[in-house]
Amino acid sequence: MHQTSTPSLALDIYRMDRDAAKDERPGPEIGKFAEDSFTNETTTLIALLVVNGREGEAKDIARAVKSEWDAPAFHATVEKGMEGVVPEPWP
Repeated sequence: MHQTSTPSLALDIYRMDRDAAKDERPGPEIGKFAEDSFTNETTTLIALLVVNGREGEAKDIARAVKSEWDAPAFHATVEKGMEGVVPEPWP
């Protein structure tokens, strides 16, 4: 199985932005940015893997990102990606 660093990078960026949101200097809006960015990037990757016949990799990534952020709306969006639905570009 081909390993890609994209999910790891997306997770690292999400964690960094999420942690920065706890600091008042950048402002709490960075937390929403982190969530929206993470959702779009990971769901896009998952959907593209699915439509290109790489469901195994998509499942591994979906499992990893869902364990990182336990939010029903996020999980629903990831599941759409597992159906091959590519989200609208963001931002």
